[in-house]
Amino acid sequence: MEIDAELVERASKAGAPTGRGADAVAEDALRAFLGAEVVDLVRARNQGVDPEEIAALGLSELKAWRAEQQHTAL
Repeated sequence: MEIDAELVERASKAGAPTGRGADAVAEDALRAFLGAEVVDLVRARNQGVDPEEIAALGLSELKAWRAEQQHTAL
């Protein structure tokens, strides 16, 4: 992958105050742009949560949403 020299310089300047290099700044920017940052945050927050519990909660929410949709359609 090639990155414009001006972007590399700007990334270096952006990371300098915190001691982070251009590569770390660029990686964070790509993660944010591609939405990976959100996925990482959700995974970190839910680490150690029982998958069965997650599935049950998802099913419960789906059922509640469907009931609400049926109620509003009447």
